[in-house]
Amino acid sequence: MEIVIRRIEQGVVKMLLFPFDREEPLELLACGLCKGKVIGSLVRLKYSQEEVEALLCEYMACPTDKAAKQAFDGLMAYRRECEVEAEKLMEEYKKLQT
Repeated sequence: MEIVIRRIEQGVVKMLLFPFDREEPLELLACGLCKGKVIGSLVRLKYSQEEVEALLCEYMACPTDKAAKQAFDGLMAYRRECEVEAEKLMEEYKKLQT
């Protein structure tokens, strides 16, 4: 497995995360690593907060609308991928803590 997390000490950035085999890392500030925040950060790689909100609102307003359902299903499928990737990152993070 390639490095998916690296500890650094540069200003407020304490760790770099390399999800989905990305070349460019996500920077983790000097706070603790929490799976929910990692999932949110990974989702933001593809969907902005505004896009997520719009997809959710459109789907909730009309769950029978085919396009809204397809877009919502795409978001949820990607979120599940992010959950799996976040679990890998958390495992690597735990290794660094020991």
